[in-house]
Amino acid sequence: MGRKLLNALVAFVAILVALLASELIVRVFKLAPEVVKIELNTPYATFEAVDNPILKYVPKPNAADINDYGIRDRNYTIEKREDTFRIVVLGDSIAFGFCTDENPLHLEATFPKVLERNLNRHTYAGFRDVEVINLAVSGYDTRQEIEFFEEKGIPLSPDLVLVAYHLNDKMDASVELNFFRMKSKGAHQIYRGLIFKSHLARFVRYRLPLVARRQTSADGRPLGEDRVSLGFQRLRGLSAQHGFETLVVVFPFFADFASYRMLDLHLEVNVKARKNGFHLLDLLDVFRRASNLDVQVLRDPCRGHHPNRLGHRIAAEAMESFILSQGLLPVAGA
Repeated sequence: MGRKLLNALVAFVAILVALLASELIVRVFKLAPEVVKIELNTPYATFEAVDNPILKYVPKPNAADINDYGIRDRNYTIEKREDTFRIVVLGDSIAFGFCTDENPLHLEATFPKVLERNLNRHTYAGFRDVEVINLAVSGYDTRQEIEFFEEKGIPLSPDLVLVAYHLNDKMDASVELNFFRMKSKGAHQIYRGLIFKSHLARFVRYRLPLVARRQTSADGRPLGEDRVSLGFQRLRGLSAQHGFETLVVVFPFFADFASYRMLDLHLEVNVKARKNGFHLLDLLDVFRRASNLDVQVLRDPCRGHHPNRLGHRIAAEAMESFILSQGLLPVAGA
């Protein structure tokens, strides 16, 4: 074997070992963001690509449990009755009801439906009933949620908009954008495999500031741009224009609740929500108490940071209490 060939082989092995070691480190310390597969056809919902450069894809109406309005919910009339208080929920896979790739939560077990049932146990001043309509879409970031709300939520005339905020919402989490836009099937499969199977690939793409700044999303904005602030600013304008209140509900990471290390992310969204005049409910302490610091109680068998049925119920109860205590929904005789 020639010296050049030997040197090349040694260099190749060294690079391979370095990549494997880096992959192991990123996995062990959980440095890469979790991503959710948005299949065009899944056992529980169907999505379709759209030309809107912000939305990128939407639920396909009348597919699986997507209703004819194009959301994962029961059918509601677009026009709101005068005696109905209407809450519209925005969010990603948590509010959508993701649990595992094979088994989502049943629609009626998701917190919007639990919240609707709970709120309708009370009697209100000037309202006969409460509707909680779920506009959440798996994989959406905050900017996409507001864009979808402009198309689907504004016509519903909400009295209250509830943003189910997860701590990864500040990044352009919708990796499916690249799949929809790729012309080469081979490139599609390679990219898909890297992003979903390699933690290191996700870390490089989403966590390295230099890479994030140089990449742009379909609407021409840097991936590292703060899409939460963009979304909140737009939502504030819509609130002033259409006269609804906004409540931001923060879902924590399902990490070690006893020595939780993401408090800075909670503080960041707290500041942004209050800067825009929104109400804010952070579920971290609620989940800590309900789980006795055992995250598995509120998560398993669901994957990643997605609450199970109990987690959704606990979240809905906390939202119910906050909405009533803050006077966002006027209780009769209060």
